[in-house]
Amino acid sequence: MRAHQPLAATLLLSLLVAAPPSGAATTDEVLSRLARSAAGIETLQARIVQEKRLEMFQDTVISKGRFAYRRPDRLRWELTDPVATGFVIAGSSGRRWHGLTGRTEPFELERDPMMKVVAGQLLGWARADFGAMRRDYRIAVVSEAPITLQLEPLAASAFVARVTMVFARSGDHVESVTVEEMGGDRTVMRFTDVEVNQPLPDGLF
Repeated sequence: MRAHQPLAATLLLSLLVAAPPSGAATTDEVLSRLARSAAGIETLQARIVQEKRLEMFQDTVISKGRFAYRRPDRLRWELTDPVATGFVIAGSSGRRWHGLTGRTEPFELERDPMMKVVAGQLLGWARADFGAMRRDYRIAVVSEAPITLQLEPLAASAFVARVTMVFARSGDHVESVTVEEMGGDRTVMRFTDVEVNQPLPDGLF
């Protein structure tokens, strides 16, 4: 009988290590908490620092700009340094521009699949719309302090390998998003100087 005691102790220890802490919240509980915090958000604006690591060139490109959101479907994503580029979305339509060409062009989300995906992602982050996210991603909570979510695409053909979202202590907005691509490229977007529920001019969108 004694010969089996070390084995039994090892199995018990492995079960204790694998089991989540008794006080840990489930993924659904954490997502519900975030959704409740974001429900009171009418406007968001922040500065953006974007770092894109290009695996092929072993280089990192740093861009800066700003982000603005007004519920339910107004969005502005604008990089101002080193090159002015960005887009604005208002409902189902928008416009984009690029400083190198000096051109501004309108678009319709239903006719532009890429912009539809980008708009859906950004609006999903701003609104904490986890119902929409779960149609495309498997969501796991990897930390509760700060709340950190890891999203893995459900579609095997997706070019994104993983998305990691870190939320502010208040839980009402995202502080950083890291997108890891299948090819090895990695983009980190950090949001600073965040202002919540402050008036935004109509001309911004």
